[in-house]
Amino acid sequence: MTAADWQSLKADTVGLKICAPTETAETTVEVADPSPLSMLNEAAIAWGKASRWEVVNAEGATFPICTFVVARFGR
Repeated sequence: MTAADWQSLKADTVGLKICAPTETAETTVEVADPSPLSMLNEAAIAWGKASRWEVVNAEGATFPICTFVVARFGR
């Protein structure tokens, strides 16, 4: 996809579910609310995996611990 293609996109979002399966396991990232454009879903997953996620104050927490994040694209 070219820069012009990216600029022509209308605003769109992808909902991600990000989970810490255990206190020491790597976080998981999956699409919870997809965009109709698969490349945006793939970009959102790549962003989620490249980001640093940390559970704070997890003492006594029951795993998995999950959160939902919205990745926004376009204008």
